[in-house]
Amino acid sequence: MQPPHTTRRTPFSQPSLYIHPKHPPFVSKQCWCGDNVDYDANGEGVCDMACSGDSSETCGGFYAMSVYENPDDSGYLGCYSDPADSRIFDLVATADDMTSEICLGNCGAYQYYGTQYSTQCWCGDNADYDANGAGECDMACSGDASEICGGFYAMSVYENPDDSGYLGCYSDPADSRIFDLVATADDMTSECWCGDNADYDANGEGVCDMACSGDASEICGGFYAMSVYENPDVDPVDPSYLGCYADPADSRIFDLVATADDMTSENCLGNCGAYQYYGTQYSTQCWCGDNADYDANGAGECDMACSGDSSEICGGFYSMSVYENDDVDAVDLSYRGCYSDPADSRIFVEAGSSDAMTAEYCATLCPDSAFYGTQYSTQCWCGDLNARYSENGEGVCDMPCSGDSDETCGGFYSMSVYAHDPAYLGCFQDSASRIMYYSFESDSMTAEACAAVCSEPYYGTQWSRECWCGAINGYDDNGFQTCDMPCTGDSDEICGGSYIMSVYQTI
Repeated sequence: MQPPHTTRRTPFSQPSLYIHPKHPPFVSKQCWCGDNVDYDANGEGVCDMACSGDSSETCGGFYAMSVYENPDDSGYLGCYSDPADSRIFDLVATADDMTSEICLGNCGAYQYYGTQYSTQCWCGDNADYDANGAGECDMACSGDASEICGGFYAMSVYENPDDSGYLGCYSDPADSRIFDLVATADDMTSECWCGDNADYDANGEGVCDMACSGDASEICGGFYAMSVYENPDVDPVDPSYLGCYADPADSRIFDLVATADDMTSENCLGNCGAYQYYGTQYSTQCWCGDNADYDANGAGECDMACSGDSSEICGGFYSMSVYENDDVDAVDLSYRGCYSDPADSRIFVEAGSSDAMTAEYCATLCPDSAFYGTQYSTQCWCGDLNARYSENGEGVCDMPCSGDSDETCGGFYSMSVYAHDPAYLGCFQDSASRIMYYSFESDSMTAEACAAVCSEPYYGTQWSRECWCGAINGYDDNGFQTCDMPCTGDSDEICGGSYIMSVYQTI
């Protein structure tokens, strides 16, 4: 990548057209400038007069002009007044070797830049740079006496022609490096640094005034100052990507929910819709969780290609590529997760299929069921109060719904499971060691009455009249069971059984 630089020009190169006419009484001696693209409006002339400075060259004729297009690409716009009380741009650098080229090296992130008073460099995005009128630019640049660098309260103004991805010159102190040093070479730029740190400007602007070791016409930063560029060949970073973090075996960040030979971050998200965070690891693994301390173990080394897309990284050895679920707030709280549904051990009963399938549509096909689920893009399945939806383990849900490609409808023998009651989790076996702690019992017990008392993440009803509360996610440790005892407060509602609990989550 070539850093920004310009061919040194004098302020007299501003117009896009220049001419050498011969017009009495200044025969062969006149120079005319302008931006009028209709230079041929008056038709062709007769250019037959030799130039006064070179008789072998023709300089127009009698009321006829030799017209040329200015090849200058320096971006020079002109010389403009810059009074102390109405500055055009901001002063960013002063140097004894100032030139327009060096100034551009400090102003890459701005639309305009200018030199003034021989040594000064100014930058800005103010398109009204000519608001104060023309100035008098007559001071030689401190770095090149053949170039003009403004004047007394007058600025040589340029438009930044750079399209190389140059972002600007920023301070890079030894104790707070912007990027990582990756190479040093005498024929490159002396030092080359790389990184993904979007806060490259955190230390403020620097002074970039050192010529590159490989090309003296190019600027390569300065003393603890870095010329920063954006790599145009790198795909834009997924805004949901949070970074790569260590995930040691004894201190896992999230829970493993799926392993697949076609894993990608997108496929993983399809399995983690109800969680705030998700991550990929070891090429094939998908992990989900709500743990905001995902960075507690420090940075990891994510260097393994995704099994489903070799151009994407899916974590590494005990390292996780972590993402935030941007749509978690919009996720239906009734979503229970993605679970395996093998042909010989179905978790629900099929209700039908449709080319317009979505979770919402499936819910209408299962109005009297506690649970429902979508599978294979088009299928809808219904599950009763005691459905053991997670008994076969996690599945891989990566197929878009036939009715909405932005929504996931299960996968191959995998089901996206939902509950009609957003709070209801299922019926689970209790034991003498209890999955929750006892709260109270009542002759008017219902799930609603229990929820009103429990402030913990989970609660449950049991033995028709008991309410239990819990703070740990261990309600399913003993497996599913069958809840069949009606609630004392509503005989149409089931409140667990004998050492069996109807479990709910607080929402």
